[in-house]
Amino acid sequence: MGMTAANEYPKGVTLDDVWASLRELAESQKETDRIMKENAKEAERRMKEADQRMKETDRMMKENAKEAERRNKEADSGIKKLNSG
Repeated sequence: MGMTAANEYPKGVTLDDVWASLRELAESQKETDRIMKENAKEAERRMKEADQRMKETDRMMKENAKEAERRNKEADSGIKKLNSG
């Protein structure tokens, strides 16, 4: 004799139990989605901060390179004066 749909579920599990489990799963999924969204926002914020730091570092390096070049020119000019005088 074949099993009916009602006999395929374990005894003691009611339709209310199934619905309660599905509601719990849906709430859990909402919480997971919320956490993932927060994490994505935090990651984006950190990326923007890192980008700003990189830009600032690049600006400072260019500034330092210009200053080093200026000092080298001054030193070369001073050496030439010493050698010619």
